[in-house]
Amino acid sequence: MSPKKDRTKVRLGTRSSQLALTQSKWVGARLEEKNLDRLWVDYVMISTKGDKLRHLSLTKLDDKGFFTKEIEQALLDKRVDIAVHSFKDMPTEGPVGLEIGSLPWREDPADLLLIHPDSYDPEGEHFPIRRDACVGTGSVRRQLQLIERRPDLTIGDLRGNVNTRISKLVEGRFDAIVLAAAGIARLGLTLEGLRVHRLDPSEFIPAPAQGVVAVQMRESDSEVRHYLETIHDPEVSVAAEVERNFLALVEGGCNLPIGAWAEPLESGEMCLHVMVGQKGWAPGDPIDVERATVVGSDPEALAWTALQLIRDRRGGEVWSAPVAAEATRPERVLVTATDKVGQSQSKAIRAAGFGVVHVPMIETHATVTVETLQEVAGKLHDGDWLVFTSSAGVRHFLERISGAMLPKELRVAAIGKHTAETAGSFGLTIDFIPTVANSEGFVAAFSHCRDGASRERFILPMARGGRRLIADALKAQGHVVLDLPVYESRPASGDAVDAALSVDYDCIVFSSPSAVSVFHDLGGSWGKRNLAIGATTRRALDDLNVQGVEVPTEPSAAAIVDLLQHV
Repeated sequence: MSPKKDRTKVRLGTRSSQLALTQSKWVGARLEEKNLDRLWVDYVMISTKGDKLRHLSLTKLDDKGFFTKEIEQALLDKRVDIAVHSFKDMPTEGPVGLEIGSLPWREDPADLLLIHPDSYDPEGEHFPIRRDACVGTGSVRRQLQLIERRPDLTIGDLRGNVNTRISKLVEGRFDAIVLAAAGIARLGLTLEGLRVHRLDPSEFIPAPAQGVVAVQMRESDSEVRHYLETIHDPEVSVAAEVERNFLALVEGGCNLPIGAWAEPLESGEMCLHVMVGQKGWAPGDPIDVERATVVGSDPEALAWTALQLIRDRRGGEVWSAPVAAEATRPERVLVTATDKVGQSQSKAIRAAGFGVVHVPMIETHATVTVETLQEVAGKLHDGDWLVFTSSAGVRHFLERISGAMLPKELRVAAIGKHTAETAGSFGLTIDFIPTVANSEGFVAAFSHCRDGASRERFILPMARGGRRLIADALKAQGHVVLDLPVYESRPASGDAVDAALSVDYDCIVFSSPSAVSVFHDLGGSWGKRNLAIGATTRRALDDLNVQGVEVPTEPSAAAIVDLLQHV
């Protein structure tokens, strides 16, 4: 292995608890293993508010940021490069400028009931524990599910690190305690002398993303993103997305009684088990729990369907409180854009107080290998042009290469503000954006499409079968042009899409003519309001005689929200 001075230093921010350090060192070791001779990891200890307030009950710490805010601020301040968290401790809406770069690992998501040997009863109903036992846990979700099945139990508040909690059980201060299986496994504890009962996660539903390790990074750090991709686990990512989508839709905090577990099925689909309870519930209050189980493959559609089942059972209520909705504002908004764009739009719409479900009408798939992309990037020189015609083209080209491979004097052009912002998120400076955000507007405004006096090189990462207007205009002027198909678009399909489109929506957001076409072909019902992103999307809706069409002032999430709020 090469000396440290020849490798990139990646500063990893972590809490100093034994569990946090174990997780962080596992991530650091995997990064160094997968990126031999390229990086080394420096561990930076950071104390969080949750660490400083260990004397308080978990029911007092009802903000997920208690264990993450200080570390996230260190990321934003560039004092560290990555941070390792237990994903279940993270807010569903992260700080602007940060993103999850990798979900490399998930331990068993289940909870464990650790039982003092003197209190063990194999004949106990639901749980193998004696009647009238005292069970320690600070989690409202766990408390509620324990009392739901065993009203005879007494709940005792439990705080401290994992070893401290186990010591309290061994000392006889509790008959049993509940801990996450993941924490026990990561610390390698033997639990000698205790009885261990695994609680079936389809019945005793764990916290959303329990057992998942998340690595957070700055959105603009393309080099770190490239490193983190080497340890990312797509299967873990999909399950965590389903569970946290449900959490986001219900808008639950760390201490609200919400459970969600996405069980992988042999068919390739997932079975989502969820539970919700009354907000503010405490031991001694009446039991108020709703459960739902749904099967499908689309992360957002699964979560949304589960929530609708619970709301329908409660007459439009969640947490035993009416879901407020102004009569003049759309209650159900459908976002049809592709994954990244749609997620950005959905996040902004949800933050503004609207109910939103994201079902992409078009799916994009990579058409070139990483090796091909690296070969193309390696042949770029200072002064060459990268021309992006869509955000999907930006992502499929830049997400799989290191920004360090691109020349410092590379010039970049982008059609439209959103495409430019996507390229900017990878650290690129945009040299040209046409006023009219389409291919015709680009050709009319870009001088190189009309002048070939200085012969230059252009790379156009684009969709397979995409429009060639820009490439042809540049070639006609004698420029060297490589139009590189980096992705292809396919219509969305599957049971989850069919289920989501069987619902009527108050408003639908369309980001492309293709999305309009697929939605129409699938037999979807138009919304009372239909938002069209761009003139070509508007024309596609007009051609189908769709009513209630509106166009935001610009193709941004903020403009969409502004139009939604306008009555």
